[in-house]
Amino acid sequence: MYPRLVIDLKKVKNNLDRITEMVKGSGSSLMIVTKGYSADMEIFKILDGSDIDYLADSRIQNLKKYEGAKKE
Repeated sequence: MYPRLVIDLKKVKNNLDRITEMVKGSGSSLMIVTKGYSADMEIFKILDGSDIDYLADSRIQNLKKYEGAKKE
């Protein structure tokens, strides 16, 4: 049997909210680099619905999946 990675989306959202609060509280903008999750749409929805300012990815095919996103 192959290893399996289980991602708790509630914890991802909670961590993102806490980081966003700290960064925005200091008057800075926040960019998330989406390198590690290969454009998973469930995680993307959490990011797109958050208060982050920018999304970045090194793969063009992943950026194409983000078309129509609220973020730059």
